[in-house]
Amino acid sequence: MRLGLIIAALLLVSPLAVDAQTRPADEQAFLDVYRELVEINTTDSVGDNTKAAEAMAARLRAAGFPAADVQVLAPHPRKGNLVARLRGSGTGKPLLLLAHLDVVEARREDWSFDPFTLLEKDGYFYGRGSSDATRLYFERTAALHTGRVADDMRAVALPTPDPAALARLSADTVYSALLRTTCVATRLEGGHANNALPQMARAVVNCRILPDHPAEDVQRTLVRVVGAAPITVTPIGEPFNSPPSPLDPDLLARVERITSDMWPGTIVIPTMGTGATDSRWLRAVGFPSYGVSGLFLGESRAHGRDERMGVKDLYAGRQFLHRLIRELAAAQ
Repeated sequence: MRLGLIIAALLLVSPLAVDAQTRPADEQAFLDVYRELVEINTTDSVGDNTKAAEAMAARLRAAGFPAADVQVLAPHPRKGNLVARLRGSGTGKPLLLLAHLDVVEARREDWSFDPFTLLEKDGYFYGRGSSDATRLYFERTAALHTGRVADDMRAVALPTPDPAALARLSADTVYSALLRTTCVATRLEGGHANNALPQMARAVVNCRILPDHPAEDVQRTLVRVVGAAPITVTPIGEPFNSPPSPLDPDLLARVERITSDMWPGTIVIPTMGTGATDSRWLRAVGFPSYGVSGLFLGESRAHGRDERMGVKDLYAGRQFLHRLIRELAAAQ
């Protein structure tokens, strides 16, 4: 595995942050940058990611980044990306912060934004995350429950999960998505005219596949479940899977320590993202990748209208991420 650590970071972090005693001024500077970024329309349909990338590039150059270390790459006029490099001593491992500029459709006046896992927008097969992370999730979440639910969580976290416990927990759609490959019909199409009997029908089935589950096996299962000879199941695209990132004890310990300092009594529970992330491309070439945000979201209405986050939660999340990145950078 290549040297390096990838952190999927969903907040803009200034590399020139000042000490905690001047935090109000620092927060105002952060708010100015954040406001500028949010007010640029980067919706997928008509927005301009390149404009946002260029605005942030200008901020970085004004802060002292050499022009050669700040690049805006735009394979499509509206789909530009910003790549910036903050140079260290060159003796440690590199650290990459990965975020996204595009947002879901929403009313801009509501300052809606997407604080969650980076979702892949195209493709048919999606690779799920680490089984080790899922086991630790159920081990730690069991402490928050009582009775059979707690017992079932401990049972599925064993090296050989209990089948009855798996079945009971799978009745909950959230837990089911963590425990197994799931497939959902997301688009339906049939017929060719309003005044004619339909000659064909088609369904697009979106499958989120566990990393050790071959896509070919999922396709065979779909064929078996459909069970009708005239119906065919054909992949829309080639399956792309990548190995899960192993749990990093040092990273987890740092997250737990900072969390305990900022929010005493809060339990850190690793979990597997039930969507797919841009980190799959990085994992495929040997870069372990993790999503860490430090955000308390409450009623976020993720990927819907009027996504939201508390103002204090936004500032606290930035402080958490800043502390974590400083620690990780110093340790490389």
